[in-house]
Order: sequence, then C-alpha cells, then structure tokens
Amino acid sequence: MEQTREENQGIWTDASRDAVFLAMITVLAQTLGVLLKAPAFGLLLNLIKLVGSMWLLLRFMKRYAASGRSCSVMGYGLRVCLFSSVICAIWAFAMYELLFPELVTEAFEQIPTMLEGMQLPPEAEDMLNMMEDNFARYAFIAVLLWDLFCGLIFSAILSGPAMQSALFSGSQDSTDEEDIF
Repeated sequence: MEQTREENQGIWTDASRDAVFLAMITVLAQTLGVLLKAPAFGLLLNLIKLVGSMWLLLRFMKRYAASGRSCSVMGYGLRVCLFSSVICAIWAFAMYELLFPELVTEAFEQIPTMLEGMQLPPEAEDMLNMMEDNFARYAFIAVLLWDLFCGLIFSAILSGPAMQSALFSGSQDSTDEEDIF
C-alpha cells in the first residue's frame, strides 16, 4: 500500500508536533540542572528525563500504531526522535553560546589545574582555547548525534510493545490523543 503525499506529510507533521513535547523533557531537565547546580539532583533529573522520555515516546508510538497508518511504528518513533534531537541540539547550542557561556569558561578554567603534573606540549593550550571558543558547536553536533542514536535504539525497543498494544487492544481509548495531554 503506497502512501499519498498528504498522508506522508501528515505523518511528518504529527512527528514534529510530538517531538516538541518529547524535547521539552530534555530542555527542562538540562535547564533545571544548570540553574540548581546540585550534582545529586542532576543525577536524579537525568534518571527522570530518561524514564519520562521513554514513556512519552512509547505513548506516541502506541497512538500512532492505533491510528492504522501505513508507515512502520519504528519509523514513526525515529521521526519523532529526529525532530526532538534537532530541538535538543539547538537548545544545547543556545545554552552554551548565549544563555550560560560562563559554564564553558568555568569548565575550561579547571582543565589546566587537573593536567598540572603532566608534560603537555605548548600547542595544548592553544588547542584548549580553540575548543573553548567552539564548544557550543561541538555540543550541538554531539547532542544531535547522541540523541539520534538513542532515539534509534529506543524506537527499535519500544516499537514491539507499541505494536503489540495496538494489535491486541480492542479499543483505542487508551491511546486517545486527549488521554496523553
């Protein structure tokens, strides 16, 4: 069964909308972690972010599976994660470049004291300065690739339960759009 252009566009539109909600979990967790500056709380926040993201992605994939569209459930989950990773990468860039650049400065000021006993070549300081200047760009690329990789893994893992739920549930009440929000 071939998809029409309108059906395909509808799938991408739904995936982008769902990605905004999925990315909000990461954005809120990162921002709270930076503002509160408590390492133990940061670990708890990351755990909550992981569980919340997986739960929300599963909900989106179950709702999609119940809709009966022709695209695979894993493909839909991957589309959601693609858009979400772009949003999270943009947020990471904005956070380190515009909102909290002092975080990068503080981190790179600690590096020479940690490497104090090592015999480093003179070019190492220039390299560290260049890394500090471009850290937001590196963070953008790293977050984009990491989130996309995790999205691929989570979409593959969660596509089974999402399809099983849609196949064996007699009603669509549990995956209704109003129930999610």
